[in-house]
Amino acid sequence: MSDVPDGSFGDRRVMNLLERQFKLYDQLEQLADVQRDLIEQDDAQPLLRLLTQRQKLTTALTGLDAELAPYRARWSEVTEGLPPAERQALNEQIREAEARLRRILARDDADGRRLAARKMRAAENMSELETARRTLVAYGGAAGGAGGARLLDGTEA
Repeated sequence: MSDVPDGSFGDRRVMNLLERQFKLYDQLEQLADVQRDLIEQDDAQPLLRLLTQRQKLTTALTGLDAELAPYRARWSEVTEGLPPAERQALNEQIREAEARLRRILARDDADGRRLAARKMRAAENMSELETARRTLVAYGGAAGGAGGARLLDGTEA
């Protein structure tokens, strides 16, 4: 027994599922644009909220993928009864959804590289600060204790 409806093969069902999938990809693509801006602005809290939104969309897409699985498994059988124009429209919609997914994944990859570069720069800055702190402590010890450190930070003894 098949999970794919007989007759019109649930073409309305498949079209509705694909339309929902397309809209979710559209929302993900829009969030990817905002994500890039938030990364450039180095704004962590809004970025975390956005990533939560994206996770919800991804979960919804996973559910849709499961609903579409029986149709995909028998795709040629499922589409053979469609008029050529509908079959072509359906296949075009699938190609566009796949293209959107590729764009989203490419953006995510680029954003991941940006975040990794920022993390590396932050680590380098922390290392430089630690070196400066050690130098300051060493100079303070050689210059008579805390008084030497105060000379460097502009405070009075």
